[in-house]
Amino acid sequence: MNIQRGLLLSRGDSRRAEDREMELYFEKRALAAGAVAGIFAVVGLIALHSEGHYVYDRLVHEGLPLVIISAVCGLGMLVVLLTGGRFLLRPLAGLAVIAVIWGAFVAMFPYVLPTTMKWSEAAAPDATLSAIFVVFGIACVLVLPALFLLYFLAQSDMLEHEH
Repeated sequence: MNIQRGLLLSRGDSRRAEDREMELYFEKRALAAGAVAGIFAVVGLIALHSEGHYVYDRLVHEGLPLVIISAVCGLGMLVVLLTGGRFLLRPLAGLAVIAVIWGAFVAMFPYVLPTTMKWSEAAAPDATLSAIFVVFGIACVLVLPALFLLYFLAQSDMLEHEH
């Protein structure tokens, strides 16, 4: 692998560089990662069924729509990868992750640690939470525009490359 090919960071970079071999390499890795994630999800549900009855019961009742959304998005990503598409990969990945996190919250609610500690018991004092939200807001205003600009420049191939 030459240095220029080694600098390619993703399937999208490979496609823009018109390096089909590297693009196929990243596609295979993405498919393998998706398959492994799906296997771990199924094994996790089985383990949750045998060890975490409270969470499992809430997950398959109240959280079932979120489990379905996550599974459909995961399968959709695999289909898009297999068909050589790329447009829907990021939205499907984002929606799958959001559904998993939201599903975990729904499954454990009202507990932080199932059947042990409730959210109201784990919360920090109001002054601490207010300070955290102010700092978070300032950080978002200062950092997010720079990150979006860097992402845009990198994806537009407008950054200088050293050879």
